[in-house]
Amino acid sequence: MGLRGDNVLITGVTGYLGNRFAKRLLKETDTHLYLFGRSKKGVPFEQRRELADLPHKERITLVEGDLHDCAPLESLAKMVDEIWHFAAITSFSERLHAQIMDTNLHGTIRLIEVAKGFTNLKCLNYISSVYGCGLVGYPAVIAEEPFAQAKRRNTYEQAKCYTEHILASTALPYRIFRPSIIVGDSETGLSDDKTVYGAATVSYIAARFLREKSDKLGSNIILDRDVINKNINIVGNTDARKNIIPINEVIDLMYGIRERSKNLNNIYHLVSNEGTSLETMNHAVNKILKFNGIKLVDHLGEDPTHLETELNELMKDYVAYMKTDDPIFDDANTMAIMPEYKRVQMTPSLVEFLFRSFFTNYAAQLAKRYSLIEKMME
Repeated sequence: MGLRGDNVLITGVTGYLGNRFAKRLLKETDTHLYLFGRSKKGVPFEQRRELADLPHKERITLVEGDLHDCAPLESLAKMVDEIWHFAAITSFSERLHAQIMDTNLHGTIRLIEVAKGFTNLKCLNYISSVYGCGLVGYPAVIAEEPFAQAKRRNTYEQAKCYTEHILASTALPYRIFRPSIIVGDSETGLSDDKTVYGAATVSYIAARFLREKSDKLGSNIILDRDVINKNINIVGNTDARKNIIPINEVIDLMYGIRERSKNLNNIYHLVSNEGTSLETMNHAVNKILKFNGIKLVDHLGEDPTHLETELNELMKDYVAYMKTDDPIFDDANTMAIMPEYKRVQMTPSLVEFLFRSFFTNYAAQLAKRYSLIEKMME
C-alpha cells in the first residue's frame, strides 16, 4: 500500500505534466481531485481549455486562485490528504527573475504554510528538477540526496534548489521528484513547445526564412550574406549529451512510486539511462525540415549575420545547457521501487519521431512565431 490519499490537491493542472498526471489519477484510481488554478487572459479557470478533456468530472472540484494567495485552499484543511505540486514558471530567462522567485520559491512556501494546517496530510509531492543541482563544480554523478550549495546558472535552478531545502526543513511528510528534460510522448508524440522544442523552433525559423527569401530573390541574386550563407551558426556543442525523457515515462514512474512507495522524505530522479547528443537532435530536425544549415559553434565570431544574431538571441537562455554534457543522474531510489520498469531507448528514430510530431502538432504556432521574427528582420 502506497502512502497515497483519497482526496488529492493538484496545482499546475493546466500545465503539460500536471494535466497528464491528473488524467492518470482520474482514469486509474477512485480519488477525488481538488484542482487549484487561475484564470488567464480573461478566461475563468473553470473554462480553461486544458480542463475540457479531463475524465470523470464528477470527481473533480475546482478551486480558483494562484500561488500568490493560497488562502482559498484553507477550506480544504480537513478534506485533502495528499498534495501534488506541479505549478511553476518553467523559464530560464533572467528577465523573469522576480516572477520566477515569487512563483517557484515564495509561492511554494505559501503552499507549504497552508499545508501545515491539513490535518490528514499523508504526503506533499513536490516536482523539482535534476537541474536544481546547478551543474557547476559538481561531481560526474548526481545522487538522489539534497543539493549542495553551488553556483546556479539561472533563477529557475536557484529557486528549485532553495525550495527543496525549505520543504525538507519542515515537519511535513514529502517526496521530491526530479525529472530531467521532458520531451513528447514516445507513443503518440504529443508534447509541449518548451526546452528542446524551443531549439527546434529556431531551426524552423532559420530554414523557412532562408527558403522563402531565396525563392523570392532567385538563386542568382545576392543581396546580403543571409542569402548565400547557408550555414546558420548557433552557439552550442554538437557533442554535448543531454538527458531527455518522454513524458509518458515520467508519468509512469511518478504514478508507480505513488502506488508502491512505503517511505517518506525521499528524492527520486526521473531520468533516461543514457544521454542524447545535440548532434542526434540537430540531425533529426534538419532531416525533417530538409535543411542542413544549422551549425553549432563555440561562439558566433566577429561578423554574425542579422539572422544569426536574432536566432541566437532567442536561444540565449539555453546556451549554458547546449555547451556542456549533463552529468549522470543516479536513480537508485526510483529503480528500487520500479525495478522491472523498462525505459524507452532514445534511438535516433524515436528522436526524429518526437520532433516530427512537434512540427506537425504546432504548425499554427510555429507559423505565428515565424511571422513575428520575419517582421523583426525587415
